[in-house]
Amino acid sequence: MPLSTSLSSSLRQLADALDQLADVIEKQKTVDNETHVKQLSVIVKRFSEKTAVLSQPTELDITAKYKKGFLKQYLQQRNIQSAKYLENLKADAYLNDAAHYMMQHYEHLKEFYKQLKKRQYLRQNFTFKTNAQALQFINNWCKLLHSNKIIDHYRMASANTVFVDVSEVHQAALFILGYWLEVLLRSKVAAFLKKNIAAIAQFDILSQMEIAKPDGTVSELDLMLMLNGNVFWFECKSGQIGGDYMHLFAHHRQLLQLDSQHSFLMIPEPNVKVVSNLQKQSGMTVLFATEADEQIHRFLSSALL
Repeated sequence: MPLSTSLSSSLRQLADALDQLADVIEKQKTVDNETHVKQLSVIVKRFSEKTAVLSQPTELDITAKYKKGFLKQYLQQRNIQSAKYLENLKADAYLNDAAHYMMQHYEHLKEFYKQLKKRQYLRQNFTFKTNAQALQFINNWCKLLHSNKIIDHYRMASANTVFVDVSEVHQAALFILGYWLEVLLRSKVAAFLKKNIAAIAQFDILSQMEIAKPDGTVSELDLMLMLNGNVFWFECKSGQIGGDYMHLFAHHRQLLQLDSQHSFLMIPEPNVKVVSNLQKQSGMTVLFATEADEQIHRFLSSALL
């Protein structure tokens, strides 16, 4: 082979090799860049997570603003003695889950809930028939209730029927009979406090209270909250509210010396007739579980700095 031909062939091979090397280097750059981007993304994510954790209120932040005893003194000044109470808003996580599902899908669950509540009170198992759409939500809620021992058993009897075996456990019965609404209220108030802790100078809480009134009679209050010196009182009612309850609420409001902007009654959903009667006879503002986030924020924000 002539020298010129051999040299030409070698140069072509070298050129091809250089092209291949360039391709490899370019691909490696792309891989490196992607790796750096991924690493940077992970770093940014970790930093964001750290920042989010740091921005959350700590136990020390909350404890420093907790003015324990304020509400007990407030009651004593009005000749009301507090006998039994909780000084927190806590509820078991499974109760919160069941209460929140109830609130989020109340429109689909309310007829089933009315029947469940009635049968739980009578301690009777029952079969409930409805449309397929509602049954999906009922099935999901029953699954949640059953997994947390709030009902003993359930089964889909047909495409549009569910059978329920009610629980004999006292706490489970209380939850069905109305305690779910109180659990929901406490979780919403707790969420508001955590979210707005920076604007809160001081707070105090009493829930599930048994009280002795000035005349010596014993009664109950669901929740009292002091926020920056402002006192709020909340009650919950999941069923029918007769005249006796309205008079009792009006009496309590007068004893507590609170106006309608500081005394609230939470019911499951809007009802024009109920709202009108309640506000007229009890002097309380009516809240709805289905609109709890917005309403609690609106009324409690008035006490923020």
